[in-house]
Amino acid sequence: METEGYSGSDLRALCEEAAMMPIRELGPQNILTIKANQLRPLKYEDFKNAMTVIRPSLQKSKWDELERWNEEFGSS
Repeated sequence: METEGYSGSDLRALCEEAAMMPIRELGPQNILTIKANQLRPLKYEDFKNAMTVIRPSLQKSKWDELERWNEEFGSS
């Protein structure tokens, strides 16, 4: 899975979106009656699907600019 360009905040949103996939599969009629331990585990596909919704917030040009700044001024 390629997450280049995703900020920390983007990755958090990606994980939150993936975590919602099993819940959404239940439908509104079951969501109030099912217990947390009855939810299916997360799958790789959940993260792939979440990536279609949550996109990187940093453009490639900005990411390159930040990397150059870090090389010049960042701590090592």
